[in-house]
Amino acid sequence: MGKQGLVKVTTVVVEPDESCSPGVGSWVGGSEGVGADLRDLAQATLPPHLRFWPTEMPFCPTQDHAPFADVCFVIDGHPFLCHKMFFCTRSEYFRALLRDHFHETQWQDSSSLPTITLHDVSPQVFAVLVHYLYCNQTIVSLENAIEVMVAADMWLVSGLKRQCGVYLGSRLHTDNVISILRLARLFQLPRLEDQCVTCMAKNLDQVVETQEFRDLVLDDADEVRGRQETDSVPIIDDLRFHISSAVQTVSGIMEARTKLSVIEAVLDDLGIEA
Repeated sequence: MGKQGLVKVTTVVVEPDESCSPGVGSWVGGSEGVGADLRDLAQATLPPHLRFWPTEMPFCPTQDHAPFADVCFVIDGHPFLCHKMFFCTRSEYFRALLRDHFHETQWQDSSSLPTITLHDVSPQVFAVLVHYLYCNQTIVSLENAIEVMVAADMWLVSGLKRQCGVYLGSRLHTDNVISILRLARLFQLPRLEDQCVTCMAKNLDQVVETQEFRDLVLDDADEVRGRQETDSVPIIDDLRFHISSAVQTVSGIMEARTKLSVIEAVLDDLGIEA
């Protein structure tokens, strides 16, 4: 056998100079500095009136235009000068859109950016998407969380969809829990669905009085009949499980029995055996 060759490995260590030292709001290691740079870059991609904070904040001025932008998304006439890298690596939808030149894509002359017009989404929702893709942060409210969730599902950005679910799970109350439960099922968010059922079990006396709850029970019962299954109604099974599993004391047993009897009364009233 011939003599094995030698492999020479050269190690290069790059030390940051003084201009790269951590500044205000940064911590040693630079990750916060990188995060701040990404947030600044994300803001620069947005039209000025859609930015989440003023363009000239102390210690972190935002550039008027995103440097090295290589694609322009147009939503309702508003241009977003973005970077393909952030979209292609985090969304199969945008990867295919940019790679295969879907019908939404319109290439202009070679001296301008490729322009892609997106429909059925508001500029405000797209701004939330951009911020998430660049910074891995979700900025939503009760007013737009559902709209962002729908768009994230359409764009195949599962992380953003889950974060919207986390936000909605922290804002549950008796007035919205059933509508959010339906969304959790629709978008296959089991954690959010479990949170909704837990909220309903804790506030059962208020929830069962609503028409929404009765409609939910009837819809679940119809689905079971449609599949010709003998299993109980899903929402009823889930509520029974959460009520029973929450029992830890003797008084808790009595409370659980009361809640279970309330459920049975609703089923009897609706003419459902479950």
